[in-house]
Amino acid sequence: MKTQKLITIIVCCSVALSFQNCSKDRIETNKKSYESMNAYFDSKKQEEQEFIIDTLGECPITGKLGTHICIQKSDLQFANGDSVYFPYILKLVELYSIKDMLYYQATNNTTDGYFSSKGEVRIRTFKNESELQLRSNKSIEVEIKDSTSNQDLSVYYQQNTTPFMWNKSNELYSDTDYGYLSLVSLGWNSAGKQIANTNTAKITFSSETDNLETVEMFLYIHSGQSIVKINNHKEIQAPLGEEVTIICMAIDKQNQLYSFKTTKLISGNLAIDVSLTKISDEELTQILDNL
Repeated sequence: MKTQKLITIIVCCSVALSFQNCSKDRIETNKKSYESMNAYFDSKKQEEQEFIIDTLGECPITGKLGTHICIQKSDLQFANGDSVYFPYILKLVELYSIKDMLYYQATNNTTDGYFSSKGEVRIRTFKNESELQLRSNKSIEVEIKDSTSNQDLSVYYQQNTTPFMWNKSNELYSDTDYGYLSLVSLGWNSAGKQIANTNTAKITFSSETDNLETVEMFLYIHSGQSIVKINNHKEIQAPLGEEVTIICMAIDKQNQLYSFKTTKLISGNLAIDVSLTKISDEELTQILDNL
């Protein structure tokens, strides 16, 4: 009898555990999952501009958003060290607004927290489809447009793209009447200031309705005008005493957009329950324009 009772108890426990696991699986399955937003972001991001550089001059090149670039042909080389001859092509991407940085997914994340950016540019040079390099110890003169410039800023270089990450260098962008001027390398660079992260609180995220792993999540720091991607979808450190806005967005198979937005003053650790709702392209664009 005791053996029979023991068997009965074990069976009941197994059934109960199985039911509990099935219930959890069903809850997870019922959460809405979304598609990649890469195609949507690509449709919105700033175009890469092309300039044909010939004997008429190399300085300054002016981007459509106002970036000034001065580059010398003699400072460039092919990968094998060969010299470059006219004409060659310079390609430029300019990101000045928070919206454009988000669309390009070139957010203000750094290897040591995040920074406030006055502008991000990517400069590449080509000759006959071959991408060129800078010669050793050579640089490009870049001036980022900013009518309110009033301090020297650090030069940030792109560390990697998956996820996009910046690295602060020892070089500076100097304050000018036009904006910020520096000597930089080819590729991505930005003029910015690191946001102190010594006094921070943790924001954690959960959702009863949405699979956050399929959602694009961002933190906007108002005082620094800084947009940061929440790469792990679970938590992020935010500076104490700062007002921040959390923006989540997603897209489904029918290209229907969804979003969630909330603004908080960070006074301590914070738990955010995310629930996305349908939104139009125009409404989402308006949210980003207002950052």
